[in-house]
Amino acid sequence: MNITDQFIDGLYDLSRQEYPEELKQHAKKCLLDYLGVTVAGAKEYMKVEDTFMKSKIAEGDLATVIGRGEKTSVENAALVNGISSHAVELDDGHRVGMIHLGAPIISALLAVAEAENLGLQDLLGGYFSWL
Repeated sequence: MNITDQFIDGLYDLSRQEYPEELKQHAKKCLLDYLGVTVAGAKEYMKVEDTFMKSKIAEGDLATVIGRGEKTSVENAALVNGISSHAVELDDGHRVGMIHLGAPIISALLAVAEAENLGLQDLLGGYFSWL
């Protein structure tokens, strides 16, 4: 078994385990925080997002662009929502690492979950796999 197989098996195992209620509540708070900063960022960067929304890569109607009420491709929704969620610098961060993992990861998870019609449990499973 190569390293990619081990990684995929590990993700699968994570998706099948039951998570403590405390962790679920923390994840829900993080998702709510993400949505708040994404809506704020969407208002801040409306002109930048208009460029993406009008471009050829914006074709599709599978995933929502937060703060706009429009749908686009999964990839474009993840990109635009990722930009918005980090735009006002209020998103989650890790002081020592100087990184903001929530912006790109939650943006991608939400776009895929919506396009694939996944429920909250599936979304949280994807979320927990990177915590």
